[in-house]
Amino acid sequence: MQDAKRRAIIFLILALGLAAIAGFMFMQKVSAVDSRLGNHATVYVAAKDISSREPLSSEHFKEVKVPVQYVQESAVTDLNQIQLGDYPYSIDRLISISPMEEGDLLTRNILKSQSFLTANDKRMVTLAQSDRVKFDGSLEVNDRVDIVVSNRSNGNVKTSVFMRDVPVVAMTGDGKGIGLEMTLKEAEKLIHEENFAVSIRVLKAPSEGSKKRRSSDQEKEGNEQQGAPPSTEDGSQQNENHPHTSPSDEGDTVDPNNSNGENQDSGL
Repeated sequence: MQDAKRRAIIFLILALGLAAIAGFMFMQKVSAVDSRLGNHATVYVAAKDISSREPLSSEHFKEVKVPVQYVQESAVTDLNQIQLGDYPYSIDRLISISPMEEGDLLTRNILKSQSFLTANDKRMVTLAQSDRVKFDGSLEVNDRVDIVVSNRSNGNVKTSVFMRDVPVVAMTGDGKGIGLEMTLKEAEKLIHEENFAVSIRVLKAPSEGSKKRRSSDQEKEGNEQQGAPPSTEDGSQQNENHPHTSPSDEGDTVDPNNSNGENQDSGL
């Protein structure tokens, strides 16, 4: 009985020792694999089915950790800094040009920026600087511009304002071209002028915010002018609550020849 118990204890100790050795060897193997794979990076896969041309958001995707060496060059690793061409975009400003199924990897080659046109009847026309097209000042997206055109007719050159307050909705990568939003009919006229006008000047117009501030300042100035008391001929301001009165306005007339200052109407 004691021999059987002794053998059981010996087998238990051997089993524990072998298990410890196996665990140690397993951890060494895992460390070796991790060292070969290197660091991990975050990529994004579709959390649900996404239809084509659907506006995207961070809720459409979930994070997945993969070894850096297996990350595709076009894979998206940051939803707030997705490089498309020369500009970085956040995911909420992009759409997918092809449908995605749940679990599909998010890559840059299926993404496209959303249209910034404000209505379906609007079009974007790209106007690039050239010998005949000049921009006055640096322009950015969301600026507004006025377009002045010079044309030659019967030997005479006429310059006039062609368009006013046109919104800038895009910029070319080199900054030498702007995308202008307008109707299709206006786009037709602008393209004609771009091709045949003698000169086109693009002037930066006041933004909506500056217009509102200017209107507010003018209104405030007008209210201050209306509230000011009227000025007298000598330049002094007259107090409306205490108007200046002459002696004749105070009732009785005083005789300047009466040295006693007596009231002639009293009969004394």
